[in-house]
Amino acid sequence: MIDLTEAWRRVAATVRPLESIEMDLARSVAIGSPAYAIAEPLIADRDLPGFDRSMLDGIVMRGDEPHAAADPSADRSTGCRIASEDSVGAAEPIVLRIVDEVSAGNVSRRAIGLGEAIRIMTGAPVPSGGSAVVPIERLIEIDGPVGSSRVVGVARGSIRAGQNIQRQGEIARAGAELLPIGRRLGAAEIGLAAEIGATRLSVARPVRAAVITTGDELVDASQVPAEGQIRDSNGPMLAAALCRWGCDVVLRTHATDRVEVLDAALAQADAAGADLIVLAGGVSAGKKDHVPARLEAFGAVCRFHKLSLKPGKPLWFGERDAPRGRTWCFGLPGNPISSLIGAELFVRPLIEALGGAPFRPPLGLPIPLLGEFRHRGDRPTFWPAVIEERGDEVGARPLAWLGSADLPRTAQADGWIAFPAGDRTWNDGERLRFVRRTV
Repeated sequence: MIDLTEAWRRVAATVRPLESIEMDLARSVAIGSPAYAIAEPLIADRDLPGFDRSMLDGIVMRGDEPHAAADPSADRSTGCRIASEDSVGAAEPIVLRIVDEVSAGNVSRRAIGLGEAIRIMTGAPVPSGGSAVVPIERLIEIDGPVGSSRVVGVARGSIRAGQNIQRQGEIARAGAELLPIGRRLGAAEIGLAAEIGATRLSVARPVRAAVITTGDELVDASQVPAEGQIRDSNGPMLAAALCRWGCDVVLRTHATDRVEVLDAALAQADAAGADLIVLAGGVSAGKKDHVPARLEAFGAVCRFHKLSLKPGKPLWFGERDAPRGRTWCFGLPGNPISSLIGAELFVRPLIEALGGAPFRPPLGLPIPLLGEFRHRGDRPTFWPAVIEERGDEVGARPLAWLGSADLPRTAQADGWIAFPAGDRTWNDGERLRFVRRTV
């Protein structure tokens, strides 16, 4: 029996990223799927933004107007002095003549001189000579409404050069790496690809996965179980998880506890071209727990079997090399929570790494424990918990979990608190690692 750190190391040692394929950006939008991981970094094709642009609606003026330098009372967020209407009128404003107007998508060819300003809209290019944008709310009426008047006033001492202007290349310079290899294409990533004109993307081929549940006691979810039978929850649960993690599930089937049926299911997964085979059940030490032996007969080399983990101790992992490529095999315990935790801790990081990302064990983040908790056992325990707010802090509260078959409480949980091995009472407020449930 090995610990989690060693198990993660052994899984990571088997990783060989899958080959890449070319894909149109339009296809990624149409599919709307996070299945694809980029196989090449996204590189900025130009400066972002590609020009100096206004961050808001107002006027753009020169920053060297007489008495326009910032003073100590300036608002640091806008460069403008916070003043009441009475105090604004306490000194003569700078009077500026509006000589042009520019909106997003258009360009003003008029250079701004002293005593001049150009009305500007959010996102518009800053004209030549302009070095400060004053929001419309800060303008002073001179001969009519500031939104339409040809003459406006600006309070003296309220202007800072560069205020409310985003400079060319401030977000990223041309040639900068914006996203690394292995990053999944979510909505923001697809939007970024469009922004830099990456209409053809090199992506990792999605992992082809097979799910095989085992056990004479299982019946389909559509059936009414007879005495001694239970509905198969692992099959739909694991298939859903694999889809969410970006896999193409090419097979979902069930095998009874007969050796020849299990062998046939493995052959079926191989014929379907599965890169990843995930089995649930049949991995412990019972008379009908044939999965480890049948995986080895299938040609898979065992990298570990049995972990210092609760729930999930009998987890099996290995890989098989064949002419068509490598197949990664997991034998997960049959109890649904053991199966789900094993998938979260090991299958998901492997899938990410096959897409080109670094292998990252889900270590979780330290978070306060809400309430006292007594842990017993010589193995680390992943205990279902919910995230709650208490006053000014956020913490994790353990649920009244009844063990590895208690799917209802796991479905209510936000994730798991990782309690270290050993008998101990953990006090309210102590910090423990919390691993969020991703599916």
